[in-house]
Amino acid sequence: MFTTVIRTSQSLINCRPSQIIRLQLNRATYATSSSFQAPKTEREVADLLAKARTETERKQIFDSIIGTQKKQDLIKKFQSEETVQDSIGRTKLSTDQTGVDVHPSPFNALRLTYNKTLKVLENIPKSTVYYQAVHSQTIKNLGIVTKFIDNLKVDQVEDQIKQAENELEVNLIEHAVYSADDEYQLALKMIKLKAWEDLEEKPLKGQWDYFEIPASTSYPKN
Repeated sequence: MFTTVIRTSQSLINCRPSQIIRLQLNRATYATSSSFQAPKTEREVADLLAKARTETERKQIFDSIIGTQKKQDLIKKFQSEETVQDSIGRTKLSTDQTGVDVHPSPFNALRLTYNKTLKVLENIPKSTVYYQAVHSQTIKNLGIVTKFIDNLKVDQVEDQIKQAENELEVNLIEHAVYSADDEYQLALKMIKLKAWEDLEEKPLKGQWDYFEIPASTSYPKN
């Protein structure tokens, strides 16, 4: 039984072998019932996580499965101090993609990043093609995310995330989080590069003219 539980916990946490410390089954200290038992199946874990109301409770559920593994091993790489948000109660345990962890609060992360991008765009001339394209797409995506945040239902979180993925045209909401951050970082670089300014070294006359093939004078005409 212990072997089965250990294998299950490894797949649930989606850790690499090198990250897994010796697994032990401990009771979750948050449980009020003396008969509390550590979950043994994915369904049981999902049910417990859905009922957890705080990050502390979620941590203790994980601790009951993996024992001595430190909490920081479970913290997602994109949860910086600036973007940490309360979990929205996700029950999804894995994205089934290596290196892509389930984001605990994707809507809040996206809204934060989109707003930061819009703030950065204020430093770029509105007449530039880059500003117009990025501003338009960011406003559109922000509207989609805000709609789901305003109508978030605890018992339908995964279904709503799936709908958001369709509207954002991504396979995973986590991909949208990564793309949003990439666009934000690019906007910061555009300000430094000032790509909208004229070239310091002017191109030679005709350098960017298209090649032209003169019409044939010998080809027979109908």
